[in-house]
Amino acid sequence: MQEENKTPTTPILRYQIMTIEELYRCYMPYIKFGGLFVKTKNTDFKLGDTVRLALTVLNEDNRYAVTGKVVWISPKGMGLNKPQGIGLQFDDKLDRLKVFIETQLAGMINSDLPTYTI
Repeated sequence: MQEENKTPTTPILRYQIMTIEELYRCYMPYIKFGGLFVKTKNTDFKLGDTVRLALTVLNEDNRYAVTGKVVWISPKGMGLNKPQGIGLQFDDKLDRLKVFIETQLAGMINSDLPTYTI
């Protein structure tokens, strides 16, 4: 008898970050390998879930294919201007994206400006 493949599918999200301010609010530099907060109304995510992200940053022609692990969940109704969404930890192969983001945010990463997470 042939066994049916029951591996769960990895969700794919599409996300655009259009401004430096939004990139600052979404970037999570304190996460190992870096990470991004992604606004989403999808409430099916759990910590540790793997998510794929088709990411466009600052109108770049290059779209990044990101695979990350959910390390942060902000449910609806958090208040304090914190949107609903998830934080994704980049895998260690995304060094190019991390360097690109940190170059764009030069001088802002240690700012006291509010972010979507901390």
